[in-house]
Amino acid sequence: MSWNESIEKVSGQLEKAREFRYFALLATFVFFLDFSLVVFHKSHISALSYKSIVSDYKLGQVLLFFMIFTFFMSFIVPLIQYLLRFISMLLPYKILSFFGNDQWKNIEPKDYFYLYQLERYAIKNSNAVAYEYYRSLVSEKEHQLEFFCLSLIISVALDCYAYFVNKNALFSWFIPFFSDNHLSFSNSIIAFSLWALFLFSLYFGVIRAGGFALTVSDRIYFPNNDFKNS
Repeated sequence: MSWNESIEKVSGQLEKAREFRYFALLATFVFFLDFSLVVFHKSHISALSYKSIVSDYKLGQVLLFFMIFTFFMSFIVPLIQYLLRFISMLLPYKILSFFGNDQWKNIEPKDYFYLYQLERYAIKNSNAVAYEYYRSLVSEKEHQLEFFCLSLIISVALDCYAYFVNKNALFSWFIPFFSDNHLSFSNSIIAFSLWALFLFSLYFGVIRAGGFALTVSDRIYFPNNDFKNS
């Protein structure tokens, strides 16, 4: 397989993955709702029905939930994403390169840079031109995918806490693999799918969004750049 074919294949798979962002957003909402019901209302999402919503919950409570969810998405998730990126900035380049690959082995490191290096260079040097160049290279879809995957990881973690409060929390679907009970085929498929979803989101939401991953799509050919040392 040629170099160009490899790049096109990676780009094509990444483009498909980006559409996952819509599901990640919906899943985030569902897990966060389940967490809120367990912790604040002593209920869980599986117990919800139209009758229970009408009789047990007031309009003010619904509005309050949406306000908390909006705060979670607009402040908590970006804050955690920023902290992850700050941690990754403290790591040596050699450690970050562990997540890379050798498809660029015939190209000198001085002749390419990673997007995260351009971003750091622009911020550190207050270089507006470099930052605009960085923004032009970054895909908005990919940013959304990483952001929503991180929000999903956080909401699942919150629902994990809710599980210890109420065993009927949605996180219970993750548990069968760790149970001594005999698993049905359907439960096994559901648990396996959820863990696969979790690992996928972990990669995009934490490893990539946090700046820990160096991949083909992150590399830009730019001979004799000095971003690594700036």
